[in-house]
Amino acid sequence: MRFVGWTGSVSSDSPATAIVANGPTSITGMWKHQYLLTVKSEFGFVNGTGWYDEGSTARISVVPSSISSFPLLVQQVFYRWDSPSVSSATSSVTDVVVTGPSVITAEWATSYQETALILGVIAVFALLGSMIIIRKRRKLEALRNGMTRRLP
Repeated sequence: MRFVGWTGSVSSDSPATAIVANGPTSITGMWKHQYLLTVKSEFGFVNGTGWYDEGSTARISVVPSSISSFPLLVQQVFYRWDSPSVSSATSSVTDVVVTGPSVITAEWATSYQETALILGVIAVFALLGSMIIIRKRRKLEALRNGMTRRLP
């Protein structure tokens, strides 16, 4: 809980307040509930972990939202937050209304999109190279057989 202030015969937000009681005096301390919000992620850096007043809105995020590993050309891509209390579960930056202590974890998916693209480019070059080699072999074979007509 967090101390908010005093009300009644004394109005102050300081926890230590001098009171002069020269008659009936009524003083009430006001408190707010606070809860710890913990944001976690296996990859990247998270923001938003901290203590928040009950009912307040906390902004949480994870950056970057995608991480590539060069040797394997595999990419980790932010997938969603594992909490139903976030305003947008699939956005790497979102808001959450704090109603109690909470641990929210970023979930990631593995993407092979870059790998597939590179393998596709390699396959195209391999196919073109094979076609060139086959064409040259046919021309050499035709020359060896004494054929003089030009092949396409």
